[in-house]
Amino acid sequence: MYPVSGWLEKKGLYRSVAVAVCLLVVGILLAALAGLMLWQLKVFQKESKALLLKINDTIGILAQRLNDNTGLSAGVWKSLETNAGSNFSSMLKMFWVKP
Repeated sequence: MYPVSGWLEKKGLYRSVAVAVCLLVVGILLAALAGLMLWQLKVFQKESKALLLKINDTIGILAQRLNDNTGLSAGVWKSLETNAGSNFSSMLKMFWVKP
């Protein structure tokens, strides 16, 4: 921030005005960054249900492949799928479901 402020001072602005301009620019950049982050969170919130379905489907496919390769019962993998899906789902609901 000092190089920009110094450059503005050399161009004829008072020091306090140069510092105020620099702080204003930094504030605008931070507000824009916060706005982008909020927008991304809203997009993720809208897509979270589809993401949960895809995760549950993937866990089901993984359980079937593990069952085929290891010979363990499907009930073990089904309980893993249910627990993992419900835990992830409840975690997402805690953060993104509106009261």
